[in-house]
Amino acid sequence: EKDLSPVVVHSTYLPKINTPKKDLREKSIDALNQEIERAEALGGDYFIIHLGVKGGEIELLKDTLSRLKYRTIMILLENTCYSRFKDMGIIMKDFPDMGLCFDTAHAFEAGYDLRREDKFRDMLKEIDDHIGIDRLKLIHLNDSMTPLGSKVDRHYHIGRGYIGALGFINIFRDEYFSTLPGIMETPGCEGCDAMNLRAVQYLSQY
Repeated sequence: EKDLSPVVVHSTYLPKINTPKKDLREKSIDALNQEIERAEALGGDYFIIHLGVKGGEIELLKDTLSRLKYRTIMILLENTCYSRFKDMGIIMKDFPDMGLCFDTAHAFEAGYDLRREDKFRDMLKEIDDHIGIDRLKLIHLNDSMTPLGSKVDRHYHIGRGYIGALGFINIFRDEYFSTLPGIMETPGCEGCDAMNLRAVQYLSQY
């Protein structure tokens, strides 16, 4: 109706794709496959799953991802507030048809300093070396309520958190990032979506 593209569907937070509890993981896989089926019926382009990689869980994650059933939709794996892109790459190399969703707040909370251009470039190199920059398909635009490397996931309004204006300017200036679709996941309040959209439009001019 609004001719928006791409159509993006986010998984619910209920599935536990890396739990060692077999019965819970089986239920999680079933739930994800049902969600993917509905997303494909809606004509979705991307289906997003959080990929938090901790020690000892890589094989569990690989097994879960190998059992997902999808035909027309692309699975995007999203970094979390404790993800390292190098570790995500270990998993993603086995699933070349899956892509990456980059969450700005999660990256910052995981220790990637988006405010410094040199650190931002280092992060891009890590993504390209271990995942492939061409597999990055979508950005979740969020500032962070918590400081660099906090490993605590708290989204905030664009330019008003710890990432601040400079971090987003670095993102919008980048030749590849600037071509990607972005979705804001900022806190909800009266008029806040319009405020955050104005902030994105303003900072993308630099």
